[in-house]
Amino acid sequence: MRRTVLLALLTCALTALPIAPATAAATDEPADRLVPLAGLTFVGGTDVEFARGAETGDFVLRQWGEDGVNAPVVPRGVTSLLDAYLKITPVDLPVPAALLDTADTAPPGLAERRVVDDPVTATDLAVPEGAAAVRAACWKDHFATPTWSESYQGMAPREYRSTDYGGRFRFAGSAILNCTPKGSPSDLWAKHRMYRSNAAGITGIRLVNTAVPPGGWNDEVIQGFLAGRFFTVRYNDGWNSSPNCTCQYHRQGVFTDHHP
Repeated sequence: MRRTVLLALLTCALTALPIAPATAAATDEPADRLVPLAGLTFVGGTDVEFARGAETGDFVLRQWGEDGVNAPVVPRGVTSLLDAYLKITPVDLPVPAALLDTADTAPPGLAERRVVDDPVTATDLAVPEGAAAVRAACWKDHFATPTWSESYQGMAPREYRSTDYGGRFRFAGSAILNCTPKGSPSDLWAKHRMYRSNAAGITGIRLVNTAVPPGGWNDEVIQGFLAGRFFTVRYNDGWNSSPNCTCQYHRQGVFTDHHP
């Protein structure tokens, strides 16, 4: 299939990406605005976004898709968001200049790529070698060594803080899989939020705020800019966690100093 590459302001383009996890309802808590760096769509329907916090300067890698239809495309073993971008895109696709700030050293292949200041979009990209094109329905394997990994019929509110697992980290990864049957009511969407702070004991500023529909999955990674961060991850649903339905969720996440 023909690949279309557009170098332009990305805000409008990203809103057209299919099956994006909906933004959860706004709250009064402090939140950063994510500035898009790249929006990519892969054959099979997996969508990927690279973005940077306008206030925090931290980077976010977002992947989302449909349960049993597609899967995350970033392979295991990448070292940074720049490395992830290089491994999932063809050599003729430009590299957003801001992503160079995510790597301690230049990854292999960077010298072959053109670096641009504008955001990048691409569609119909081939699923990279080594990545699964499709995952089995309601799969659980998001991260190689997760800090938590839990399945529930109903998603009672739950919070994970990096201070409970060692304090500061360079990365936080979190994923939600909504195994509830597709087409179920909208109040069965799973809510997914991630925060970062420079001080222990403070939730800080929100970087991720999404809601994942029945039959959908969402995979998020935050990479702190320059130094480790204190992270908080929160999950809940929109229906008071009553288990009297065919609703099933899986949540998994990790705090780490290496790309998860």
